[in-house]
Amino acid sequence: MADTLDFVIRQGANWADQFVAANDISKKPYNFTGATVHARLKSPQAGVTPVELTSYLTVTPLAGKLRWNLPFSALSAFPFPLGAPVILPDRIPAYVIAFYDFGTQWSSENIAPLLGGRLLVIPSTLSPF
Repeated sequence: MADTLDFVIRQGANWADQFVAANDISKKPYNFTGATVHARLKSPQAGVTPVELTSYLTVTPLAGKLRWNLPFSALSAFPFPLGAPVILPDRIPAYVIAFYDFGTQWSSENIAPLLGGRLLVIPSTLSPF
């Protein structure tokens, strides 16, 4: 089963982050040597083409580390705000702009889910949606 984690960015900012995949019991990082890591963003709204994150992704296989830097401009086709905001600590409103999934594939096997969740955007008071 994949882990779930939400990420929050400010409007106009790149989504730059990293994640280290580790075994739940031993806490040792996964070894991604020989695997292909797939990553995708999907809008909560129908009809919007998903964004492939793989070209923005750097994998450090032995350390189980995934690092990415997605420019905010890559999200320009994703409409927001949608629906009611998610209220973050300190009563800061954020909006779900996308759902994301990371998965691993070993040779010709199916893609195994690794990490998924929501990408939330805190609107800027300085720039329009």
